[in-house]
Amino acid sequence: MIRTRFHYRFLPEWDRPLEQKRIWWDVFDKINDGTSAIDHLESAVSLLDHALRQGAIASSESDNVTDEWRAFLRQRSFGAGYNELSAQRDAAYERVVLVNRWPGFAASAAIMAINEYQRQLERLPEWIEAHGIDSAIARDALDTFRRQFPNIRDIRHAVAHMYEIPDDMERHASTEGLQVPLMKKAAGSSGIIMNSFDESTREFFYTRKGRILRIKLTSEVVDKLIHVYKRLVHGYLVLGGSADLPNWPDIEKA
Repeated sequence: MIRTRFHYRFLPEWDRPLEQKRIWWDVFDKINDGTSAIDHLESAVSLLDHALRQGAIASSESDNVTDEWRAFLRQRSFGAGYNELSAQRDAAYERVVLVNRWPGFAASAAIMAINEYQRQLERLPEWIEAHGIDSAIARDALDTFRRQFPNIRDIRHAVAHMYEIPDDMERHASTEGLQVPLMKKAAGSSGIIMNSFDESTREFFYTRKGRILRIKLTSEVVDKLIHVYKRLVHGYLVLGGSADLPNWPDIEKA
């Protein structure tokens, strides 16, 4: 969770007319509109962590049961215990299949949250300008975000329309090559990638309009959004003439 948020109740009392102070209070309320998306992103990344751990546990349990089942076969023993062990093996395998779907759902939620935060940032400069305040800080925050997530809108569309993309292979199939530890796609071969990921790097891959799109989902992604949020808060506190600044050394040095 984002521990330090700002609401008008916590802002210092500026020596200004009440109407001016209300404008600045509204600025911070508007900045905070995007923090729900950061919360959702943090939850999605945490869910991804849990899904990967559960996937490893399920795979290990399945391997153990399968080894026992194979031992029965080597002994040509189909007596007591074989049917029960076969059922355990099948259940363990089904568990692996189920749990291995979880990372994709967590990734979809994370991607939607990142895109939503961009949407909030895109609306902020115009709203601030309409209140007679310089929007340069908000525009800089948006530029920073776009440099960090240049393809997030396309990735969001790939996720949102994932089940429709196979219906238009000619438009969406990619001939780009992909060489990562757990996934290989030869350059020139045409195909689509739907919610595939490389567990070793936590990178997720999608295809849309002939391109392979990728995004790495770790706690560092959450930190990037929090950093943008802190820059907004710090910048507008300074612009608003507040001497009561949060202790954020990383922001002050930026």
